Amino acid sequence: DLDKPLKADYSGIKTEIDKHFKAYQKAMDSYKFQDAIKQAQALVSLGDKRINDTELWVLAREDKVRFEIEIARIATILTTVAQMLLPIIPQSAQEIFKQVGVDPESNKQWHFNFKKGASLFPRLK
Repeated sequence: DLDKPLKADYSGIKTEIDKHFKAYQKAMDSYKFQDAIKQAQALVSLGDKRINDTELWVLAREDKVRFEIEIARIATILTTVAQMLLPIIPQSAQEIFKQVGVDPESNKQWHFNFKKGASLFPRLK
């Protein structure tokens, strides 16, 4: 459990986030929505890779400091994805913002305050 809000952390991920966000913006400006969605999917894959590479579930049990660092980075990726999806699937994007405790209208630095919510995209059986 996280008992304090966490700040956004771009360490080691800023270049990738910037690259995909710029490509997303270019695609959206050209009304190439499929290309824009692919950029959001690339960031989802980046987050998934980080979770697996850092073995986040192990860190949660064994190294709380590193866990908080990594969860802040993953939340930064997830919140960026929510920004990208906001014009495409606004209800799901808003739910992501709600669950990470970020106001999408705010210009302030993100501080994550996680809230449990329903699964946004349940696994298909």
